[in-house]
Amino acid sequence: MGAQATTTAEGDGVAAAYRQLLADGSTQFALPPYRAPQPPAWAKALADWLHRHTDQFAALGPVVKFAFWGGLAILVGLLLHSLYRWLAPRFRREP
Repeated sequence: MGAQATTTAEGDGVAAAYRQLLADGSTQFALPPYRAPQPPAWAKALADWLHRHTDQFAALGPVVKFAFWGGLAILVGLLLHSLYRWLAPRFRREP
């Protein structure tokens, strides 16, 4: 019962603070509607050029797929090589 009375007292305090906040005219609640900025002219020109050349880019699909997996394999190889060069001196036995 004590916890319920405390919650009611806290709720009354919150309600009073909320009423005070709404009564204060310096807080802005009604914001103007958002208008998205216009893209720059170069971005519009680039988008138009890409839309005109969609067929040529679609033909590059298999090449891009091969380049992606090849690049990923190279990155993994470089990572493993770097890891080996970093860890190898720690496990070498001195004669």
